[in-house]
Amino acid sequence: MALKLCGTCSTEKPKSAFNADSTKPDGLQALCRQCKSDRHRAVRYGLPKDEYRRMHDDQGGRCWICRKLPRARFALSVDHCHTTGRVRGLLCGPCNRALGIFDDDVGRLQTAIDYLEAHPSPLDGKVDTD
Repeated sequence: MALKLCGTCSTEKPKSAFNADSTKPDGLQALCRQCKSDRHRAVRYGLPKDEYRRMHDDQGGRCWICRKLPRARFALSVDHCHTTGRVRGLLCGPCNRALGIFDDDVGRLQTAIDYLEAHPSPLDGKVDTD
């Protein structure tokens, strides 16, 4: 399998992980699709790339909520308040979507916590941090 080094995350990935660019000698963009997506998200929420990297490093590269490492470096979503637009932190896709599903409603989230505590699972409290 042919590999290419991403100019952003410095990870060797299959060439299929890169978009085409006929102006480049190898016919591929310099950064992988994941890094391009992350850069787009950061710009979309007014978060400069260096601020994204600082937040990423401050969080140890892990999701702020579940503390799991994403599958690809810098693959955390920029979470923001939908009312004010203020950036809150970096989350993995599932945690970011979960907040959206609960409409960022602290009361609903607390009720969900109460529900889970009333119906315990043998796995409760076991967070995988790998």
